[in-house]
Amino acid sequence: MRTAVFVTTCLIVATVCLYLVLDTDLAQKVVVEIKQPDEPSLKVSNVLVANAQSPQQASKFAVDNAIPESKTDPKCTSTDPNALASDEYQHTLDAYINSLASSENIDDKLASVLYRRAGENETRLDNLLSFHHQYPLNTNVLCELVRECSIFPEDLRCSYELIENVAQLEANNDALWLNIILYFAAHQDLDKIEWAYHKTLQVPYSTNQYIANIRRFVDTVDHSGLTNFNDNLIHAIGTEAAKAVGWKHLLSLCVTSENANLHSDLCLRVGALMENASYTFMDQMFAKSLQKEIHKRLENNKKIEEIEQEIDALSDAFYRDSMLNASLYLGVDESLGREWLDQFQHNGELAAFQYLKEEAEKRSQDSDDFLCKRAILLKNTAGR
Repeated sequence: MRTAVFVTTCLIVATVCLYLVLDTDLAQKVVVEIKQPDEPSLKVSNVLVANAQSPQQASKFAVDNAIPESKTDPKCTSTDPNALASDEYQHTLDAYINSLASSENIDDKLASVLYRRAGENETRLDNLLSFHHQYPLNTNVLCELVRECSIFPEDLRCSYELIENVAQLEANNDALWLNIILYFAAHQDLDKIEWAYHKTLQVPYSTNQYIANIRRFVDTVDHSGLTNFNDNLIHAIGTEAAKAVGWKHLLSLCVTSENANLHSDLCLRVGALMENASYTFMDQMFAKSLQKEIHKRLENNKKIEEIEQEIDALSDAFYRDSMLNASLYLGVDESLGREWLDQFQHNGELAAFQYLKEEAEKRSQDSDDFLCKRAILLKNTAGR
């Protein structure tokens, strides 16, 4: 089981991706805002980034420092027959996802495009564009397509015409519009950013694309019957957390460009919009840090202090309930994992982990079977 280290690994991957997608000096402005928690188990992400350690070392560090003490019942010796070792799981997953490409079912083909690893002579953008051209009215691929174009705006296939056509197909997806803002930020097109900003405000409801992607993956792989729900959920969370986002271009436009002060108002409005639309800790931290850097340029010390207090409060709230230890329970019980997804979708990441911690503690008190599963989880994790 890989549950005990997945949250730490997600934080590491997300932070490393931040360095890769942004300029290093810009990324540092965001990363340093993440307040170090009191628990040793949660100091790992920034420590590893600072010392350029490997994910394997991160996993060992997390296991050594994150697993709470627990007396395991000798009778708790059974394991989930569908739980696979990491290498076996990845091999099984890759084989199944690759097989979907030859399916006649459009949803299967979509899943193959979304989750298949790109081959040696292809990119994820190649596969997304190919599917879009073959099925131009299928909206499930659009948000991922625009995300890729916001990261690689220099690709001539990511034209204004493509982005505007995509926007017409799914005008009520605020996650799509936020990626469109990032795309136009890459082209430093202020008029188009303003247009996309107002379009986002007109969306009647909020879309949690992060959880939507996780749910789609879990539902797809569950149909294979080859793996268990908890492994699929953990893999999906790690995959989604590792996806790059086109923040670099927005930071460049709003913070480091020569004329950044001339469009500070628009950038501050975009930052506030991204913050309010975010469901994840990392996105909220980025949006707050972006606004803080803009106010630094404007020498608005009062706003800088207010945002710093908000950042501290967000970090404290996120780490206070021992997110890493609470995440262990995602590997214990399928129903609890599904409830966590529902909480995340409607209330965001912090509320979901708070619910997870409280519900797991309640079930531990009410169910010997739940305690047994948890004991097995801790035992298996400690042995890896």
